[in-house]
Amino acid sequence: MEQRIPPVLRWYHRSAVDAAAKAWMDRAQAGLLGQLDLAEAMLAFRFRDSGGTYHFCDATQGRWYRFDGTAWRPAAELPERLEGVDALPVDVPLPPETDPPSPPTAAPSTVLAEAIHALSTAYAAGQINTLVAEALLGQRFLLDHEGRAWTVGVQSGQWYAFAQGAWSPAEGPPEPDKLARIRPPAETCPGCGQTVEDAGTCPHCGAAVIPLLEGVSPEAYGPIVDFLAYAGLPPEDVTAPWDPPPGYPDVQLPTLSRHAPLGTPQPVPQAAPASGGACWRLQAVSGPLAGQPVELGDRLRIGRAEGNELTLSNPGISRHHAVIWREGDGSYTIADQGSTNGTVVNGTRIAGPTRLHPGDQIGLCTDVHFVVAVEAPLGASTGRQGSCPTCGTPIRPGVKFCPQCGTPLA
Repeated sequence: MEQRIPPVLRWYHRSAVDAAAKAWMDRAQAGLLGQLDLAEAMLAFRFRDSGGTYHFCDATQGRWYRFDGTAWRPAAELPERLEGVDALPVDVPLPPETDPPSPPTAAPSTVLAEAIHALSTAYAAGQINTLVAEALLGQRFLLDHEGRAWTVGVQSGQWYAFAQGAWSPAEGPPEPDKLARIRPPAETCPGCGQTVEDAGTCPHCGAAVIPLLEGVSPEAYGPIVDFLAYAGLPPEDVTAPWDPPPGYPDVQLPTLSRHAPLGTPQPVPQAAPASGGACWRLQAVSGPLAGQPVELGDRLRIGRAEGNELTLSNPGISRHHAVIWREGDGSYTIADQGSTNGTVVNGTRIAGPTRLHPGDQIGLCTDVHFVVAVEAPLGASTGRQGSCPTCGTPIRPGVKFCPQCGTPLA
């Protein structure tokens, strides 16, 4: 089974989250984020409060949701502090470089406990993220004469001892007189007097060099090496496992374009088509409605969710996939609604409102396609006179079926 890598987390003040949401939308407005970029960025706006309840921010609208254990609901009240992924555009203060000062006579176990408490406080205040906290915790431990490592749990304050390749809870801190002390590395060999580096044996004469750890027997260095090979992971995680519930509220991402305003396109106040105007519709080429026509009125919202004028059950269709509306001159425009698979017109994924023409091919996913069809008004030319009466595609003489939409032309 593939092991999931936990995300890097940190704590935020809610005001910082609101500022981050605005920053994302400002970047989108400036054309620096595409539709997929914004959709991925929205995943960063997932949070958890100190009680373990998950929250979600719809950055496009500034709306908050709360998971009540069964479903996502609009959040009436929000906590001031939230834990989330360290991926929002906000400033993160530098981590503390030194441990808090302790009296010179303080026991090593007291100094270590204070240092770990300081790291826990820094994380809870949003000054460092989980990655930095774990790295700093891995550097804070004590060693005893038997080569065992000792440390304190960052969440519980429980003491742990490292033995036989794993951390185990201990009844309390190690006894002070059984702790190893670090000596400065030897600069000269006690046998030959030549300069040596940090080594157990002099490379010049083979004499034993004074060990860096006082009171540690040679047999104890084996457990110490095992501990260092363990990569210094702390016995307790900095925070609880991150496992947000699925099924986030359906967020309608705005249509993004460098040339169009940011926001979901709204239908223009509709004027009735001119007398004798053409009748527009979608001819389903593939998908659940294959072969069926869909009339276009003032507005046609397409998606998998109930409430759309055209509901499609295909799994490749998003809950709110696309919208088509009639312009004042009787023509039609289509826009994507932040769908997962996007909306394709004539083979190109659209990035903003796109004007439709007779014969245009529309793809909503790999197996749902339509053709824009226009029924000519009374007295207009028919397919036998050079164009398809369904989609308007030019027809060569002698053709019995429209090569675009398949309409019989006999």
